[in-house]
Amino acid sequence: MTLDEFERVSSPEIADELQFVLHHSGTGLRLVLISRTEPLLPLHRYRAAGEVTEIRAADLAFLPEETAELAVRHGLSLPDDGTRALTKRTRGWAAGLRLFVLAAQQAEDPETFLKEFETGQSTIADFLLAEVLDAQPAESQDLLLRNSICERTHPGLANALTGRDDAAPILTELQDANAFVEHIGLTGCILSSPKSCGPT
Repeated sequence: MTLDEFERVSSPEIADELQFVLHHSGTGLRLVLISRTEPLLPLHRYRAAGEVTEIRAADLAFLPEETAELAVRHGLSLPDDGTRALTKRTRGWAAGLRLFVLAAQQAEDPETFLKEFETGQSTIADFLLAEVLDAQPAESQDLLLRNSICERTHPGLANALTGRDDAAPILTELQDANAFVEHIGLTGCILSSPKSCGPT
C-alpha cells in the first residue's frame, strides 16, 4: 500500500488509526509512506525494531554521473564540468534536473543554455511556485517572498524584512517541511531561492 503526500495529514487521530492498522496487520502489509515531513507515527519504535527503511533526500539526490546519464537518455551530451555544475546547482534534485533537460532540449545550443541557465527564468521556477510556495500558509509565503532577495537570512533579518516577529518558528517549520530552507546553525538559514534551488 502506498500513501503519497502524507505531510498533508495533520490529524493525530488519522495517524493513530494508521498506527492501529500497522500494528494489527501482521506480516501481510507493506506500507510505502511518501512525505515531505516526518509523519505523525512512532518512527523511533520502528527504527529500534528494525521495521522501517528510510529513504531521505540525500539518498535520492543525483550524482554527476547520474545527471550525465539522464542527459544522454534525453539526447543531450553535456561536458563533465557542466554536468558537475548543474548537479551542484540543483543539489541533485531529480525534478529540477529533469526540468532543465526538458528545457535544454528546446535550446539551439544546449551547452550555451547550460552556461546561461538561471532556474529563476525557467520552468523550475513555475514548479517551485506551484509545489512549494503556493502550498505554504500566507505568513510563510510572505516571509519567503520578502527574504528571496537574500541568499542567507536569520530570524532577526527575516523579522526586519517582514515587519513581524515570528520568523524563527516559521523558518523552523519551513526547514522541517523540506521547503527549500536549510538551517546552518543558530545564526541563520540558507534560502534556496529559484536561483539556487534543490532539496534540503
